[in-house]
Amino acid sequence: MKIWQRIFLMLIVITIGAAVIFGIFTRFYLLDFFSHLETEQAEEDLSTIRRNLEREHDYLFRTLGDWSSWDDTYQFAWDQNDTFRSSNLMEESWRNLDIDSVLIWTEDGSILYSYGGAEKQLPVFRNAVSVDKEYSGFLEQERLSLVAIRNIRDSSGHGPSRGWFMMSRNFGAEEIASIMDLFPTPFTIESVTGAASEAMGFKSEGLFDHQTVQVRDGNTIDGFYYFKDLFGNDSFLLKTETERVIYNRGFQVLRFLIFFTLAIVAVSLAVFVYMSYRYVISPLALVSGTVRKIIKTKALDSRIPIKGDDEIGTLGQDVNTMLDTIVEDQEALRESETRLKQGEKFGRMGYWEYEPASEHAIWTEGLYALYELSPEQPDSPKDIFFREFMPEEKTLVQDAVESIRRGGCYRYIHRIRLPDGRTKFLKEEANGVFKGSELVKVVGTTQDVTEVVLIQRELQRSQEQLKSINIELEGMNRELQDANKRIDHLARTLENMLHLTTHISDTVQGNVTDFLNQLLTISLFLVENIQYASVFVKENKQYVLRYTRRPKMSKGILPQVEAPLFEPLKNRPIHIEWDKVVKGSAFDQIKAGLGAYVNDLKESLFIPLTVKQEVYGALSLEALNTYPGKIQEEDKRIAESLGNIGSSFLTLQNALAAQDQFQKELILSMIQILEIYDPFTKGHSENVAKYAFAIALKLKMDKEKA
Repeated sequence: MKIWQRIFLMLIVITIGAAVIFGIFTRFYLLDFFSHLETEQAEEDLSTIRRNLEREHDYLFRTLGDWSSWDDTYQFAWDQNDTFRSSNLMEESWRNLDIDSVLIWTEDGSILYSYGGAEKQLPVFRNAVSVDKEYSGFLEQERLSLVAIRNIRDSSGHGPSRGWFMMSRNFGAEEIASIMDLFPTPFTIESVTGAASEAMGFKSEGLFDHQTVQVRDGNTIDGFYYFKDLFGNDSFLLKTETERVIYNRGFQVLRFLIFFTLAIVAVSLAVFVYMSYRYVISPLALVSGTVRKIIKTKALDSRIPIKGDDEIGTLGQDVNTMLDTIVEDQEALRESETRLKQGEKFGRMGYWEYEPASEHAIWTEGLYALYELSPEQPDSPKDIFFREFMPEEKTLVQDAVESIRRGGCYRYIHRIRLPDGRTKFLKEEANGVFKGSELVKVVGTTQDVTEVVLIQRELQRSQEQLKSINIELEGMNRELQDANKRIDHLARTLENMLHLTTHISDTVQGNVTDFLNQLLTISLFLVENIQYASVFVKENKQYVLRYTRRPKMSKGILPQVEAPLFEPLKNRPIHIEWDKVVKGSAFDQIKAGLGAYVNDLKESLFIPLTVKQEVYGALSLEALNTYPGKIQEEDKRIAESLGNIGSSFLTLQNALAAQDQFQKELILSMIQILEIYDPFTKGHSENVAKYAFAIALKLKMDKEKA
């Protein structure tokens, strides 16, 4: 999926997600919030109408109370005097009081006064009322009325009851309309039977007792209030109808807001996609196309056009800079390979690889040169090797193969016979590369040591002649023998150093693991007073043991040392005698980090391995407790030279260091080793001096200095 497709898909997902969230928010919050507001409004409307009805009720009850407890009324109920009747019980009085019907009767049922046809209701009132009890509420017979009934008593309230006084107000459509003029919420009062009230879920616990609201549809909310009639028998239902103005208008606003938001989102998406394509995707496509072209054509001289100084422009500049660096590194590598091939030629050595599974072998040009053959000749390296090998020495090959399969390495010298009849002595040195327990490759070097062997044989003949010299020259003879031994060791040292050079020349085919393992092997060979050699690699903030030439090393021991404790490695090697370490010192902390690794060690010499002036790790050269000798200054100098070689290889492997400087350091290190192993080089050993002089000429040094 392309970037613009991912961006567009992401925007669609974000838009849909926002719409879903907004929809859920609208459905479960805003609309519910609007409904809640309208429900509260409906309850308020119902309460307002109830308050208006209560005011009507209170007005009627107060008016009745004034008349029923008036002493003149009390007297009229006793003597029915016409004066009270003519002056008070008048139609005009009732109209002024907004009373529709009046009825006064005695306890025996005799009607003393009637107005508005109230006498028709006497049977209902007479059978239902009780002495010392007041009544008020709605009553529906011919029409719905608000009725109040009280006993007729004197103003003190202590006199005996002389009958009943009833007042009522009609409560039909006209009266309801008058209330609606004050508060324009439609409402009705309906008669409801007991069964119907139970079915509707209303309570009947007294007048104006309980109210509830219900949503009828999208336009109306109904309010209900159930209450008893005048005598607590028949029930009435007050019903209001509140229009859902908030909900409908809010829904319309939300719908408009949704459409408006969608329009803005659509426009924003279009603008965003256009801007992304123009300023991001299109420039990235240009960068990608140029990079693919470079990969396909390998035209490292191609460059990305830079448009603007934004992040993509910076990316293009970085890619161009990277291409410049690659070109420079390739040129440096070509020069380095040329120098290393020259070094291989001058050192008369070659590098080879062999894969047992396929029996495929690779030789360098230097190795073909040792056999005085051209790399273009048709025979395979394997055929050439066994063809030129002396038959009587082929057991060396069998022993070498067995050594490799056991995980070791081998080193031997054999002869070959050239087509012109000449004989050469070649030194073979190799080790195996394993994948798990499977041997996948054998890598090694071959060196022409004919001159060294001939020198050794000549020395042997000289030694035999010296044995016949008079006993008085015995001391000189021993001295010459020592010199011969030094030369022999020097020859082997030079061979190993040249072998190491060959290994370095194959950095393209080799790897750091092979080199460091070889460096450990050569370190054990060159440094006299050590028995073990290891390499600690700096990983994060610790130095961890990664390579070792220590037999019977337990897999459970993986020494780790905190990086700050090895900080002095940046400036110089570290030499630690473990039995002299002061408790609590930095060396004691290193000892604690190494743990059981140093239990059988007497002393260790840590040589820094650096890459670009940064510490890559440390070459550790170690002497056992049981070894009688001690690490000497010349051992340290050799170790430092090996550290320089290792650092130079690591620098070359990273293509960050100048290869000519590496070559000089390598050969100077070999000259130092020559001086260490033969302090008489400058006058007492012509053969050794010849090697030193030849190496100095290869460095193009001044002949006088050489």
